[in-house]
Order: sequence, then structure tokens, then C-alpha cells
Amino acid sequence: MSKRVGICPKCFKVGSNLTDHHVYPSRWSKSNGDTKLYLCWDCHREIEDLLPLHKKLTKESCLKITEAWLRGRL
Repeated sequence: MSKRVGICPKCFKVGSNLTDHHVYPSRWSKSNGDTKLYLCWDCHREIEDLLPLHKKLTKESCLKITEAWLRGRL
């Protein structure tokens, strides 16, 4: 996981250790593309908890979950 300086798009926390979150989790595909969000650790854990560990979702489903989460609908 790389670390970045910036603002978390979910909670707007300014930080120097934003982590990269793959919208389509790397645990499901080695070629998950470059669709990433840079999130603070708390928000990264929150979005990861919304995604199932053992049930693989489609890329479209992951994108919809991420969008709803960012808009505060989840």
C-alpha cells in the first residue's frame, strides 16, 4: 500500500498517510486496474468492511457501493 499526502474524499481529513484503496479489490483480481481512492486509514477500514471477503462482486457493483458510500448513503 502506498502512502500519499492529501485530503480524504470521505471525511475530508488532511493527512500525510492516505492509503490507496482499489475500488475493485486486489484480493479478487491481480489486474484490478488503476481505479483507486486515496483514503485515511479509518475510512479505508470502513469501506473494506462493506465489501465481502469471500463473495466476489462485479466491478460495477464495487463502483456502485463506493459511490453510495462516498455520498453517505451507506
